[in-house]
Amino acid sequence: MAGHPLPAPGSSELRELLARDEARLLYKSLHRRECSTGRLSRAQLDLWHRNAVDGQPPLENLLEDLERVFRLEWRGDPQASESTVALVGWAQRPRTTQTDALDVQPISLRVRAQVLESKRCSQCGRTPDDHGVVLSVERMLPISWGGSANIENLHALCEECAVGRWQYLETFAAHADAIRVAVTYDEPQRRIGELLRTVHPKWIRSDVLGVVASAKEYQEDWQRRLRDLRFLGWDYEVQKTGQEGVRVWSYYRLTKSAPWPANIPQAIKDEEALRKAKRRG
Repeated sequence: MAGHPLPAPGSSELRELLARDEARLLYKSLHRRECSTGRLSRAQLDLWHRNAVDGQPPLENLLEDLERVFRLEWRGDPQASESTVALVGWAQRPRTTQTDALDVQPISLRVRAQVLESKRCSQCGRTPDDHGVVLSVERMLPISWGGSANIENLHALCEECAVGRWQYLETFAAHADAIRVAVTYDEPQRRIGELLRTVHPKWIRSDVLGVVASAKEYQEDWQRRLRDLRFLGWDYEVQKTGQEGVRVWSYYRLTKSAPWPANIPQAIKDEEALRKAKRRG
């Protein structure tokens, strides 16, 4: 992980690394080094623990959470009130809290610079110069759902939008296993189709389909990729609901599936041409 910046407090990357809210609060305190010397003493940590999280979970458990992923440098006996600690980097082999088998995928400095080149939050449009926000590089699709460190899966978000997007993605949690399988496929049509097939006979909301369709490359018109399924022998039904706040959502459910052709784009073109010929005839 050498050269890979530490995640920003409040970022989705940090949420994938530290499961507990309290551990993320401790990370934030250490990341910002909220003391004049740039380090926190054990006494300050104990005070933070009592005031910020009301003493639970135990401080040692939270420190263990951090040390599984990050390197903490202690000066003195960690149990002594006068000892100090600083967050100095990554652990030698950081792991996500989702599963011990899943390695953290570092984002290279070159890719990070490319994502931040616009100097603007891709969600709200605010900039560091005009609005004083801090931008971080975030994954559109989380690591735990199959998201990669490729630039197609990255965007720049301010801290507020990063927190909001993570909370939004958590509403998809019921479909996490199905999403993880679907995003392994190269073609957006197949990603959509396999997601529909995996969750069948349940309905799935349109925004989940959109996220999966864009998992490997952004799909400006993912609904067209959905309609492509009908050229491949698949079909689905759709219903709309206005029961979720003021927004009307579309829900989709698979009604028919078929084997995937060896060349999906070519099969779609051939079927389109065949149907156009029949209409002309």
